[in-house]
Parts: sequence; structure tokens; C-alpha cells
Amino acid sequence: MALMDIEIIVAVVLFLILVLIHHWWRNRNAIITNWPVVGMLPTLLHNVPCLHDFVTEVLRKSGGTLEFKGPWFTGMDFIITCDPLNIQHIMTTNFSNYPKGEEFREVLDALGDGILNVDSDLWKLQRKMFQLWCRRFSQFEPFIATTLRRKVADDLIPFLDHAYEAGIQVTFFLSSFCSMEKNTDIILTIKKFIVNRKNI
Repeated sequence: MALMDIEIIVAVVLFLILVLIHHWWRNRNAIITNWPVVGMLPTLLHNVPCLHDFVTEVLRKSGGTLEFKGPWFTGMDFIITCDPLNIQHIMTTNFSNYPKGEEFREVLDALGDGILNVDSDLWKLQRKMFQLWCRRFSQFEPFIATTLRRKVADDLIPFLDHAYEAGIQVTFFLSSFCSMEKNTDIILTIKKFIVNRKNI
């Protein structure tokens, strides 16, 4: 009787291994393999040390939008996008169709009812007020440029100096640092710093 139980267990294990191998073979060219039961989570966990680079590469290969499938019955399915048209659709065109929800409000509770934390009509009102304020005060954009320049000189450059002297590799995205065309001198300053450090 015990021998028959062992044979059944071995047969089930071999069947599961064959199913996994078949599933892997069928999805070998997929950007991220969607495994049975665990979804895409193993690939994500495997790439945690270089998560930003991994997500950037996945979005590049997927054309800017990817549907992530989490483990079954966990509610971890979500969509990742960096496509400007999708972002415009979500953030402005059809903002009311994408509420942030209570969980989001709980996480950012410290911000109160600020523009980052509210939905629908209150968000529209705060957005209009912010846009009006930005247009009305002509010194807003120069203020942002001055603040960024000061942050680069006082914080980023000393940090990069320290990282270089300690032998720490630092990865960051210049595009997220400055998006205004007037701040190209800041980007050039950072690039010159990096080039000079590589040449030493």
C-alpha cells in the first residue's frame, strides 16, 4: 500500500514538472513569464536589486504598457504604463474614471486633502487653482530653476563626490531630474561631472 502512495506522489510531481516545463517553453519569448499560481511575481522578485532598470527595459520591450499578473487570488494584478497618451488619458482627459481610492488616501493621509490626495471635483478645483497660480506668478518657473540649480550644487554633486570616493555605483535618471527646457544647464553640469569622474 505504501509503495502505491509513493508512486502516486512521484507521478503527480512529475506531472507538475512537465506542466511547468511546457508552460515555460510556450512562454519562453514572453517579456515576463506568467507562471501558473504565482503569476509574474518570481520574475519581479528576481529583479528587485535592479528594479528600476528592469521595469524600464520591460516597458521598452512592451511598447510602454504592460499588464502585470500577480499570484492567483491576491488582487495583485495591475497595469504599468509610461506611454504619454495613456498618462494624459488617466491624469487629465478621463481622470474621473480612475479614482485613487481609500487605500491611496490612507497611505498619503499626511497630505490631507491636497491635490495629490483627492479625486473628481475637488481635484479639478485644486488643479485649476494651481494652474492659475503658475500662470499668474511669472517668477514660478525661474524659482523652480533656481531651486533645482541650488539642489544640484549643494546636495547632488557632494553626494556623487562621496559616492565616487567610497566606490559606490549610483544609478539615476537625468530626465526625471529636469523636465523644463530652461534647465539644460543643470543637466550639462551633471553630465560634465560624471564624464570628469570617469576620466579620472
